[in-house]
Amino acid sequence: MNNDQRALLGTGQSVSRCVETFNPSDLPPAFIAARVGLKQDLTLIATLGNAQAQPLAGLTRHRDQVFEDGIEVTLIVAALVQGYAKRRGLTELAAKVELSLNDLRRGRFSRRAQLMQQVHEAVAGVDPTDLAELGVTAARLAELKTKAEAADALKDLPRDAIAARRVVTKQLGAAFDSLRSRLRDELDPQMEARRALDPVGYERYQAARIVIMRSGPSAESADEADAAAAKTDASGSALASGTPGAPKLAA
Repeated sequence: MNNDQRALLGTGQSVSRCVETFNPSDLPPAFIAARVGLKQDLTLIATLGNAQAQPLAGLTRHRDQVFEDGIEVTLIVAALVQGYAKRRGLTELAAKVELSLNDLRRGRFSRRAQLMQQVHEAVAGVDPTDLAELGVTAARLAELKTKAEAADALKDLPRDAIAARRVVTKQLGAAFDSLRSRLRDELDPQMEARRALDPVGYERYQAARIVIMRSGPSAESADEADAAAAKTDASGSALASGTPGAPKLAA
């Protein structure tokens, strides 16, 4: 959420508090409908704003830890089986378990997860008696399977989260468009029609519609802060115009 959107949100909240004080019996149906719609706009923006603000750092840390756990057990099992495969002349098995730490820490996460699963599948085909003699117990093999599957499940996690956040950012822009339209095209005309009937309410409404534009650069949105996310322009350009620090009526 950028500075222009925050300013518009503040205006919407102020206007909502103002119009909620009006007696419903004095209002036409269109005014009441606009008032309800305004509250719905604000609720949706709050929900989307919270979703957009969720950090990716925690997700990537979790993924990295799951991969590290998988890498550890993969290398242990691979090392135990590699010598056995070479001694027996099992070249295909030896090739599948011949891995280094760099193999599992570099490249795409999908490839790393694939290598973990490759080791498990190759070792699972070895005679259990031979594996037991090598120190590869059934429990250790099951641990490798579990951790390889966990890594595979998380290989696209940050990318999926970024894609989801881009969708939320687009939805948030549409929600602000709805809020702006609600104020400008519905509530403003309704209040103008009531100007003579309720001059005090009209002045209170106009005061709620005033936004103080703060000077300084706009804050980056969540997508702009993440290099992998596409830049989505969901700002309200009408709010950005004018002299910084001067009162303005929100668009």
